[in-house]
Amino acid sequence: MKYFKKLVGEMCYLSPLSLEDNELYANWLNDLELSINVGIVETVLSKENEKLRLKKLIDFKSFFSIIDLS
Repeated sequence: MKYFKKLVGEMCYLSPLSLEDNELYANWLNDLELSINVGIVETVLSKENEKLRLKKLIDFKSFFSIIDLS
């Protein structure tokens, strides 16, 4: 199972971060429209760099993915 339901709501739940999502996150963060809103326009992320970043965040054990139930 890729996601673990840590905190469940009516429309979504929180799950600890998954390294398998590195490509998805890299695609999102390389999208100009999204990156403008999160303030990282000048950065282009590779899948490998995003995987390294996710590994560091996972070690903190306080970052979660929001999983849509619809």
